[in-house]
Amino acid sequence: MLEPPFITELSNAKSVLIAGAGGGFDVFCGLPLFFALKEKGITVNLASLSFSFNQGEVTGEKIGSEIVKVTAKSTGNEYYFPEGYLAQWFCRKRMEQSIYCIRPAGPPSDCSKSFWVIIADDYWFALDRNLLLS
Repeated sequence: MLEPPFITELSNAKSVLIAGAGGGFDVFCGLPLFFALKEKGITVNLASLSFSFNQGEVTGEKIGSEIVKVTAKSTGNEYYFPEGYLAQWFCRKRMEQSIYCIRPAGPPSDCSKSFWVIIADDYWFALDRNLLLS
């Protein structure tokens, strides 16, 4: 079977973090990889460098000052809360899955360039979504 090399390496991981870094909805693009890795028995977590904090309070378990563990019961802005939408979708599918909502911090960056960041055990990959989708 034809398989990209980074997928082969991820197949040996025990746990993987898939994170979108474009404002909130990029993590949705990682869902095919999420399900493929889960099917192989790998623990997969989802995270998002999110603009949701700019829209109001995000509720959930606080992990430090910049991260909130969002579940289906978390609340955020009714018009912009992609992590909450995704957690609720998982709940409707009877799959409890939290999404780590990360407040953008540090120097300003150009968020028009979106990346998927994949961290697997001791390895990390930063994939330019524009390269993958072109």
